[in-house]
Amino acid sequence: MKSKECLGRSCRLFEGPATSRCFHVGFLPRCSPSLKEAKREELLQENLELRMLLWGTHPCSGKYGDDGELQCADPSHGIIDFKRMPVQEIQRRITVRGLKIYAEQLKKEKED
Repeated sequence: MKSKECLGRSCRLFEGPATSRCFHVGFLPRCSPSLKEAKREELLQENLELRMLLWGTHPCSGKYGDDGELQCADPSHGIIDFKRMPVQEIQRRITVRGLKIYAEQLKKEKED
């Protein structure tokens, strides 16, 4: 694997047998358009895979995954669209659900 400067900038471009990649994301805008697009597509695919993993492991009763959707409609937190919602909103709704469950458990323990 040989390396060279990425368009004269300080990030390194590594050329392998099958692909070329810029490994310094901070200088990605200076890379060639094809490298920027390849990195963008890679990040989008990785993002979708992580969202699918989160949706798949989310414990709720109202999951909907038909037609490529990644949704959950549990009454304890409302609808979560794992495919389209910002990550911060997904995190907020999951946290709210967890806190409600925890509060219910504390209340139940206190009654017993």
